[in-house]
Amino acid sequence: MQGNKDEEKLLQSAVRWQYKPRRTSERLGGSAEAYLKNNKSRFEKNTQVVDAWEGLLPEGLSGHCNISDISGGVLKLEVDPGPYMHELKMMTQELVEHLGQVCPRCGIKKITLQARSSKVKEDK
Repeated sequence: MQGNKDEEKLLQSAVRWQYKPRRTSERLGGSAEAYLKNNKSRFEKNTQVVDAWEGLLPEGLSGHCNISDISGGVLKLEVDPGPYMHELKMMTQELVEHLGQVCPRCGIKKITLQARSSKVKEDK
């Protein structure tokens, strides 16, 4: 019995010096709330762009392109290849000007187009 107690004390003293990290957990809701609060103005600007975009395109094109990203003054679109991409490419400067009039705070200076993959089209 005495041998076990001595071994246990020796083991405890050997690991006592080891670093024990502090508990730094917090509620997920608090982190999400802080993130939303810190990025509120960016979300509002992007929402304005999305809302304006939906009313901007002709009916025949709206179903063939999606906004994939808005950052750094660039609106990135995924477009079905072929005539849809060509027609949208011809309209990009006009669309940038219109977005600048409708929502000047968004600061969109350029629109880039990326061909939508065939897998995305099949999912629709």
